[in-house]
Amino acid sequence: MRHQRGLTLLEVLISVLLLSLGILGVAGLQLHALRSSTEADLRTQARLHVRDMIERIRMTPEDREAFEVTENSCAADSLPGGSGFVAAEINNWCRTVANGLPGGRGMISVDGTDIRVQVSWLERAAPDSQDFSQDERERTEYGLDATVRENG
Repeated sequence: MRHQRGLTLLEVLISVLLLSLGILGVAGLQLHALRSSTEADLRTQARLHVRDMIERIRMTPEDREAFEVTENSCAADSLPGGSGFVAAEINNWCRTVANGLPGGRGMISVDGTDIRVQVSWLERAAPDSQDFSQDERERTEYGLDATVRENG
């Protein structure tokens, strides 16, 4: 009777299979972490844009009502018109939102001392979707309400 030494071909194939599955699992986790990091970065950028505009409005209380912007007029392909300081501030902010967020849009509503600033952007398509077109992507929104106190 012969004693078998070393590994059989079947044992080697099973070991390679298990090692491959482990490597695929680690790669999947890395991809998920990268996606989560990108989404967190976009949310942080959105918060910064919203807070920036609220501070711009607070700095010019006499022109507060002039900061009104609809969502459709604050995007990469359409900027609000007008001239003067407020229009320049709005155009600058709209450009920053459009360039800083994928498909970025902004909206500002002012009602007396109440301010609502909102930005939206396009997220990646659903994970199980095979369509990578822009139409398939979901729009994410972030908004903040603030009240400006009157001096006096």
